[in-house]
Amino acid sequence: MMKSNYQNSNNKNSVKIPWNFWQGLVVSSISAAMIFFMVSAVLPASYKAFASVAINQERTAGIDAYREAKSSEFMARTVKEMIMSNSFMNGILVDNQIVWAEMDRIESQDEKIKYWKKKIKVAVVPNTGVLSILVYTRDRELSKMILIKIVERLQSEETTFLADKGVKIEVINEPYYFHKQATPNLGLNTVLGFIVGAVLVVIFTLFKEKDTFNIPRNKTDKKHKTIKNTKYTELSSKEMELFSKAQYKKFNFK
Repeated sequence: MMKSNYQNSNNKNSVKIPWNFWQGLVVSSISAAMIFFMVSAVLPASYKAFASVAINQERTAGIDAYREAKSSEFMARTVKEMIMSNSFMNGILVDNQIVWAEMDRIESQDEKIKYWKKKIKVAVVPNTGVLSILVYTRDRELSKMILIKIVERLQSEETTFLADKGVKIEVINEPYYFHKQATPNLGLNTVLGFIVGAVLVVIFTLFKEKDTFNIPRNKTDKKHKTIKNTKYTELSSKEMELFSKAQYKKFNFK
């Protein structure tokens, strides 16, 4: 009976520990996901506009397709560096009198170009002359307007930029903006918060289990020290005989 009660109590404890763990895991994960979602919802939204252009060169006799592709890629990288320059930035913003509140609040020219590089992203497709251009602002229409002016400036001054090397810039994808906000990504941040909450519970549980099975050495050492210092008294044979007789008289053996 006692054995069965002991087994039942052990079974209850073995079930209770995993249930507490899963309960804490769910609560912590959902709480962290809600916090990440609310913080992301409060942060200012950013919208992006996209366009792509191709750098085309006049064919040169005696150049194979691979060298021609690499030459177009080199030209595209040159155009990318020009878009990231402060002279190109000023030509877009000042000449077109674009009102960009975040940029207008920046006074230093160095900070302006840093902000420009942060909000204007240009990527070159490997082994091609294709440029992908992205613009991020807090206004959909403003993102599209800046991107349109960038593409127009590239096309109008292609000979100036590329030193009249027979290069043509053609628009592959016309500038357009995305209706959904680019940053912060509410869905991604919520999932990230859920994962962070779950990881924190697992780490806390591991440390808790480690502390449970960790025996303090101080008590063990103190106990060993006490046993080591215990003094024992040896009895002589005569004393042992008298002690045996005294104990025999105490009990009534028949």
